[in-house]
Amino acid sequence: MRDLETIERARLCGVMSYVVKPFRDEQMFAAVDLAIHRRECNLRLVQIFGRLEAGFVAAHIDVGR
Repeated sequence: MRDLETIERARLCGVMSYVVKPFRDEQMFAAVDLAIHRRECNLRLVQIFGRLEAGFVAAHIDVGR
């Protein structure tokens, strides 16, 4: 099935979302809204990881990097 191939290719590229043409306005809105939400979540995780890593470094704990 072509759609499964497209989804797998998108997953491998790390896209936040994608839209298949032709699309309706509400489909585009949903895709953009989800992509923005995922980006915000990813940024929060990076910030949290940075704080955790800084704490480990301050405590002289090897984080394996």
